Amino acid sequence: MKRPFLSVLCVACLFTVNPHWASAQDYGYGPAPLAEPITQGLLQVSAEGKVTFTKNVWKAVNYQYTRNREVFETLEQDGKTVVKKKLVPETRTATRRVSVPVTMEIPEAGPELFDTAGKGVKLESVRARLTGPTLVLVTEDGRLHPSFAGLFKKEALVLAYSPRSLEPPPGATLPQPVPQPAPAPAAPPAAGQTLRKLLPVRLVGLQTNEDTAQPTEVEKAPFPQDPAPTFRYCQLQEKGNMVAVRHFFESKVTTTAMKIVTVEGVKETVPFQIQKTIGSDETVQWNRNMVKFLTVGGKALDAATVMATLSREVAVVASSDDQPVHNFWLQNINPNATVIVLPKFSNPQPQAPQPPGPSTPPVPAVAPPPAASKQG
Repeated sequence: MKRPFLSVLCVACLFTVNPHWASAQDYGYGPAPLAEPITQGLLQVSAEGKVTFTKNVWKAVNYQYTRNREVFETLEQDGKTVVKKKLVPETRTATRRVSVPVTMEIPEAGPELFDTAGKGVKLESVRARLTGPTLVLVTEDGRLHPSFAGLFKKEALVLAYSPRSLEPPPGATLPQPVPQPAPAPAAPPAAGQTLRKLLPVRLVGLQTNEDTAQPTEVEKAPFPQDPAPTFRYCQLQEKGNMVAVRHFFESKVTTTAMKIVTVEGVKETVPFQIQKTIGSDETVQWNRNMVKFLTVGGKALDAATVMATLSREVAVVASSDDQPVHNFWLQNINPNATVIVLPKFSNPQPQAPQPPGPSTPPVPAVAPPPAASKQG
């Protein structure tokens, strides 16, 4: 009886993953269905040697909107009972995610920095560049995939940053999370490396638009209102009539499993770790006339250049709000990179569950009697 039970226990534990992503969900670190392989943030080293990192994170906020709802009411008119339909405005509550800048303090040991070729960079060698908030690239292990490296200037810095649960500043009001499916686990370092410790950052400032007394080290918004671009693969298909935009994200995760060992003749169940790589791939096809092709300077690319550049799949900078990318976000981008501007679209308006109302249901229409069936 013990053997089947232990077998079930081992299988169950095989799918038990590191839960530290969940505790950071309030601050938006839990990955979306398809996470971003490369993001950007601000790194700074003060004269006293304090290292801070500021990035945009997601928080859930509630908002209200009004819509008309059809209701039916029964009236007496000219001695007859009639049912009339009318529209009644009602207020509903829904939730959306907004980005807010958060500032974190990195220990004196300093951050793990790399160049775009994946070579380690010592903090002392770039300290002079970081005296003010400096835009850096951010990946989980500090490396860029070779297919993306050409998008960025050679002098760009890449910060290794793995999200973890953060200690909020005193008096901060934590945003309430939106109920979501269980998030994916955090990724360990690249295969072949020893398990890198998560960056033990401490939250020192959460900036929102709300009038709260929470402390912050950022007096004004460090990022523009324009959203940061994403980095995608792009290729023309179907004789140039369709634009295929591919989003690929690969993450290495650790799971804890159990195995049975014999110690001095006694069988024991001990945990062990398994590392595996999980990839997510999504391709969206757009009609070519819905996509704009620009230079980093914002000039439109001619059709011949677009065809020559995107005849094969290449890495591009992508804007998804139908607007060119703000210059702030292009500081690390190679001037010869291609920028694509995708149309802005929204998902259907979320509907809050509605309790049954007290309105009177419509009187059913009187149907003609069914035809008499023949007997026998």
